[in-house]
Amino acid sequence: MLRVFVCTSHLSALLLTLYAKRTHLPGHLDHLIVDLGVRRSSVIDAIRRAAGLHEWTRITNLSAEASEEHSFRPGLLRRMIRKWKEAAFIRPLYGLLLQRYQHRSDRRIMQRLAEELPATPPGMSVSLHVHTECQILRSLRILRPDAEVSYFEHGQGDYIYWNTPGAVPGSLHVLFARPFRKYLTARGRDATLVHELDLGVDFAGIAEMLLKPDHYPAKVPVPVSSPIVFVLLEAVDMYQVPDRFWADYMDRIIEDLGDEKDQYFVLKPHPRQSRLSIERTIARLNERGIRHHLLNETHFGIAAEVSFAAWAPHVSHVYALVSTACFYLSVLYPSERITYHYSTSFLERYTRNAPPMYKRLFGQMKPLIEQVFAERCVPY
Repeated sequence: MLRVFVCTSHLSALLLTLYAKRTHLPGHLDHLIVDLGVRRSSVIDAIRRAAGLHEWTRITNLSAEASEEHSFRPGLLRRMIRKWKEAAFIRPLYGLLLQRYQHRSDRRIMQRLAEELPATPPGMSVSLHVHTECQILRSLRILRPDAEVSYFEHGQGDYIYWNTPGAVPGSLHVLFARPFRKYLTARGRDATLVHELDLGVDFAGIAEMLLKPDHYPAKVPVPVSSPIVFVLLEAVDMYQVPDRFWADYMDRIIEDLGDEKDQYFVLKPHPRQSRLSIERTIARLNERGIRHHLLNETHFGIAAEVSFAAWAPHVSHVYALVSTACFYLSVLYPSERITYHYSTSFLERYTRNAPPMYKRLFGQMKPLIEQVFAERCVPY
């Protein structure tokens, strides 16, 4: 059997790699592909490190590699397109142009994939292990129309877009299978194809191994006396939040901590975090006199779920807005000593200027967060 796995991030690559390793059988040809997109060098490096946990038949990188200084903040043109593309007088033209672009892109991708996919004997079965937003799924399906499709955990989009009208049918393997099946059943939707994602290993132990000095040399300045607040900064520029958002976010966390003043903030940026958001966050913490450490350089591209392993013994609180990483951490690092915090209400107040597509996305995310993901977390 040819098994094709398409990853999009460090966590994605790690989860797929662990699953591939656990389920590998003699005769399997396992091919890992990094999906289309732009990713910082640190992310590509982290993906390669994670992939090293399994003996892949082949690894193909379709991603464009950007420098660490690359800005993912949407420019004026992109913000205008996102805002106006759904207007009645623009939607038909935009749809036509998008369709033409996708056809040209599919042809290029299929040519590349035809060169990269391992040769298989006649009759060999093919399985595709992807995320719901996989950009090369159409091309893979054209090349291998009989392939079985399975969807895997990556983020909230895999729950939102799975089994929606027009989607390629397939099973879904996720960490929150039990509450998601309950969520679907309550809405009259079939949940029989939703399965637990069994990694077969101690995730925290794997994360610690990946963080050993021979993999990621980095000094961890853990304060001896102060409990740590692990803060997920998140990439929310697509909501077009105002510039004051990041200062307000830090103020809200400090307010929620109340009398717990002697805290040390460890800041984990999202791999697609804009530099401006980081600068404004740091500036606010300096103004408030909060001691902090920014996970940058090699740790910039490492998944929060992996970086957390180095800090977990010292953490008292984890703060996020709507980041799936917070909910993953609550499952992968369960501890009565750690409180995991999220806030849909705080972010919602700043989405007034968001493009319609992202307002809809937030509306889809909110009930999933509150009814599926946040079982071990508390709102603030």
